[in-house]
Amino acid sequence: MMYRAYTRVSSEDQKTDGQKVTINRWLRANAESEPVAWYDADQGYSRLTVKDRPDWFRLMAEAERGDVIVFAQLDRVVGDLLEYLRIRDDLKKRKIGYIFVREGLSWIPGQEPDPFKEALEEVLAVFGKLETRIRRVRQREGIEAARQKNGGKCPWGGREKGTATKATPEKVKAVKAMNADGKPIAEIARVVGLGRQSIYRILGKWDRQPVAAE
Repeated sequence: MMYRAYTRVSSEDQKTDGQKVTINRWLRANAESEPVAWYDADQGYSRLTVKDRPDWFRLMAEAERGDVIVFAQLDRVVGDLLEYLRIRDDLKKRKIGYIFVREGLSWIPGQEPDPFKEALEEVLAVFGKLETRIRRVRQREGIEAARQKNGGKCPWGGREKGTATKATPEKVKAVKAMNADGKPIAEIARVVGLGRQSIYRILGKWDRQPVAAE
């Protein structure tokens, strides 16, 4: 048996330090002598899906029957109910346990499923997605307000037809923030005034995700 600790943040500007403190406190109290493997490289990945998260896929590949995955909180997994249900069902079929420290929710291989705990997990996943949707609306409202103050133009500028675009630091930051929030590549490109090729390069997805797939 091995404990496997997973952390994730939606933006590269955020840190996983708080999650690590929470997980380490739980491990010291409950599993001090047990081996622990850490998966903490998923920085800048949306919580709406596990797609493209390198450390998540490494975790799923390495976790074995009887292992227990420790999360600081449920929304570090995913903020979409259907995907969460798929993940939970897969873990239980593989006899891999999970613990959400802050919520005090868990399932350990060998335990009978608790329908009340499962229902609470599902409610939390639903509210996680609701929070993401609310944040998207606020972001769109903020962009529109900035456009109005800038005479209806994109607040970080545009370009003359036939001229090359430049990925300024402001645009790079905006691209990464919108990607972390789950926005599609086409929308990001339209908002910041860059081509999709440039967006893929900024996000480091050029080799994995060709433009033709968009």
